[in-house]
Amino acid sequence: MKASDLGSLTAAAKALGLSPQMAGKHVRALEDRLGTPLMHRSTRRQSLNDAGRL
Repeated sequence: MKASDLGSLTAAAKALGLSPQMAGKHVRALEDRLGTPLMHRSTRRQSLNDAGRL
C-alpha cells in the first residue's frame, strides 16, 4: 500500500495524482468492504496493521 510505503496518506495521494480526501475515501471504502481496519493511523504517520499486511 502506497500510504504505508510513503508514511502518509497525503504523500501517497500526491504520488498517485489524487487529492488526500479522495485517497482517504478509497481507503475507508476498502476497509468498509472488508469489514476491518487496514492501517494504524496517527496524526503524523500511517502503517499497516496485520490485516493490511495480508
